[in-house]
Amino acid sequence: MIREVDRIELKDGTELEIKMQDEWFKKEEMKKALRNILVATRVDKTKSVLRFFFIHPSYLRAFEDLGLPLLFVPIVTNYARYRSKINEIIQTSKETANVEFSEFGKKIAPIIAEVLINPLTQWLEETERLPQKSEEEFKQQFIVRAIEKVQETTGEKNAMKRFVKRYVSPEIFSGALGLARTVFYLFSSTLTENGLRRFSLLAQEICDRDTELCNEIMDSLLECGLVTPLMTISVCMNKYCRHTEMTISNRIPEAICGKCKGNTLSVTFTLINEPYLWLKDKMLDLHAFLYSYIDSKSIQDHVNGRLTPDLQCYLTTYIRNTSNNNESEVDALLYSRKNKKALGIEIKIHQVRSQLPSERLRAILNTDLKQFMRAIGQIGLTTGCYITNLKISEEEIQYIKENIIPQLVEGSGVNIEIISAIDETTFLDKLDTLVENIRKPT
Repeated sequence: MIREVDRIELKDGTELEIKMQDEWFKKEEMKKALRNILVATRVDKTKSVLRFFFIHPSYLRAFEDLGLPLLFVPIVTNYARYRSKINEIIQTSKETANVEFSEFGKKIAPIIAEVLINPLTQWLEETERLPQKSEEEFKQQFIVRAIEKVQETTGEKNAMKRFVKRYVSPEIFSGALGLARTVFYLFSSTLTENGLRRFSLLAQEICDRDTELCNEIMDSLLECGLVTPLMTISVCMNKYCRHTEMTISNRIPEAICGKCKGNTLSVTFTLINEPYLWLKDKMLDLHAFLYSYIDSKSIQDHVNGRLTPDLQCYLTTYIRNTSNNNESEVDALLYSRKNKKALGIEIKIHQVRSQLPSERLRAILNTDLKQFMRAIGQIGLTTGCYITNLKISEEEIQYIKENIIPQLVEGSGVNIEIISAIDETTFLDKLDTLVENIRKPT
């Protein structure tokens, strides 16, 4: 849904008509949730929560291969302590499960052959000598004769009772319980392996493989109420125990084995709470944070007898220059009513944000920046800000501003600032600089 939001006037007399897609960022639930994040970014202990907004949602789709599109954040306990043993534990669990599967198969295979396979094979041999009718009649005959053969093997009356009495011995029953336990261990191993792989990828992307910092970020997510624990898989690290537990709870259990009281390696799958889940899935969470951050920096001034914020941030906006009727879409527009200054903002969350080779990085930036500069130039804006989760050093930013940007759209006169979300402190400092610059009278 698109509706007209506002009309603004720039210092040179240019009038812009602003439209936006719905008002999802103004909902009270959204504003309340983001206020908690704003408070967290002002405290050193929890400031790292901001890195969550730099992550592409693909890193949080832990069960997409199972058909579950939900986003999960894995929290790992004792990862650094047992990091070198993780692969060994998972491999051992899988090998043990395969052996138990094999042993149970040896016990159950003769029964399956006697009760099902042999009678059906015998009947199929008989049908080859009979004149075949239509395919549909053959299917019906097959089902009827299959049931008859199974009943003949187990006894026509009280078939299930006779079957259990004859074939389900204590040994087979014990094996079936063992099989259930094996399936549980395989399931647990798969979940653990998946969670650990996701945690490792997150640590690589958001903190350069610093797993301790990654755990701090995960703790901040919990403390801010951004995620809720759903399920925990714990594996005892005592090689003589190796007890595995699965806990369904909205709390992360203590990393102690319930059997031998030894230490455990635990993977907790936490579900992202709303409204963050919707925002992250749509890659709009950094947009929403930017809106809330600018709003928190605004000062209320009296304009025409009403209290009005001196800074206004419009999100996902369609802007039309009323003088030349050109229209462009930008991720955000920052406007100072007092100074009549505006700048367009482009937010790009790339899937891979690690330090990229210079050539690949510049190719990505060439595409992003050229499109952005053309968009804001069409509507008469002379300044813009490109915010990205790509890791770009200050030296590279300076080189791009001096050597690449001037060549992208020649003669446009558009000045572009670049904010790279390398870490939360640098990111917030640059946002503050952006706010100060638009407040300065020209």
